[in-house]
Amino acid sequence: MPAFEYTGRDSIGNTLRGVLDAEDDAQARRHLRDQGLFITSLRLRARRGLSSLLPRRPDPEEISALTFHLAGLVESGVPIMRSLALLREQAEHPALRQAIADMEESIESGSSLSTTLRRHPALFSPLYVGVVRTGETAGALAPSLVRLTDYLDREAALRQKVRSMFVYPTFVLAMAVVVTGVFLTVVVPIFERVYAASGASLPLLTQALLSASRATRPGWPALLTTAACAALGFWVLTRPRVQSWLRQAGLWLLLRTPRLGNVARMIQASRFVRSFGLMQASGVPVLTALDITMESTSDPRMLAAIGHLKERVSRGARLSEAMRSAEAFPPMVHRMVAMGEESGRLDAMLQRASDLLERETDYAIRKLVTLAEPMLTIALGGVVALVLLALYLPIFGLPKALLR
Repeated sequence: MPAFEYTGRDSIGNTLRGVLDAEDDAQARRHLRDQGLFITSLRLRARRGLSSLLPRRPDPEEISALTFHLAGLVESGVPIMRSLALLREQAEHPALRQAIADMEESIESGSSLSTTLRRHPALFSPLYVGVVRTGETAGALAPSLVRLTDYLDREAALRQKVRSMFVYPTFVLAMAVVVTGVFLTVVVPIFERVYAASGASLPLLTQALLSASRATRPGWPALLTTAACAALGFWVLTRPRVQSWLRQAGLWLLLRTPRLGNVARMIQASRFVRSFGLMQASGVPVLTALDITMESTSDPRMLAAIGHLKERVSRGARLSEAMRSAEAFPPMVHRMVAMGEESGRLDAMLQRASDLLERETDYAIRKLVTLAEPMLTIALGGVVALVLLALYLPIFGLPKALLR
């Protein structure tokens, strides 16, 4: 359905802007007039770039902003239906606007907010739904939404740190591919003609480089094959099952990579402690909180650890004792959990443990990036040196070949 951007004024003169889904211009104007708006501007929202071909899921930052604004409206005493209507008008992502519209319809028919959230698992995680449900039950929806906003902001910050860890390696690898491609398609053919004219005997390394150059030179068959393979690969990679399998395989490989595996395990532990602490602060029972975190976790090692915690706690063991016997949590975590159990402030100690884990994770990521930069630079230099060596080795034998 087309989207229209509008600007108008309400009955008291306030300027309102937003995006509205409608079949055509007339339907959009009719809908806005029914809401009591005087329309000053209405235009069809253009779809730019690949947005119409590649549907984008709402970013976590958009979900966090939605939660923040909803918390402010609820805390100010605005009715939930009016709050959702305002948020739907301000939402820019079509999927988010559609989800909010579905919430309005469901709540109007008698459903709770948490029940409608559960119908959109791609946007709202089980943890999100569980915290909202607890807030509704306790009559403290606004504080629960505020905690969720803080949790989502911390998750976004951690995600940004993880991405930054791969920026430099990705750049260096891309440069290595570009430099190697230029050598194979531009430089090596020039040397190949010189070698052919001189009749020099070529070392094995040079012969391998020439063979690689011939295989990568552009041509219509190669270009068509590459385009077909790229299209097929794109179609395969957009399948949900393939994406899930790739995530599992990537996580399995990451956990078994030296240094990277330690950082990944630290990140998983930090996420568990933060999410579990959020649910404890919101009043979610321990076993229910463990069930929710299991639904939100993809790491098999962490899943096994959470299952172990659930089994031990259900038998009457303290959470700190169960954590001590699991290998997925650093000693600092179960010590702080034990202190929280003794002082009756488990949620505060979990928050403190999460902060410390995040600090250690940040330090580990910066240390890893600092170590990777010179190593990757040396690796790129080694690739260039190997190619140059393969090119110049036959030149040393050219004088002998010319004197024959």
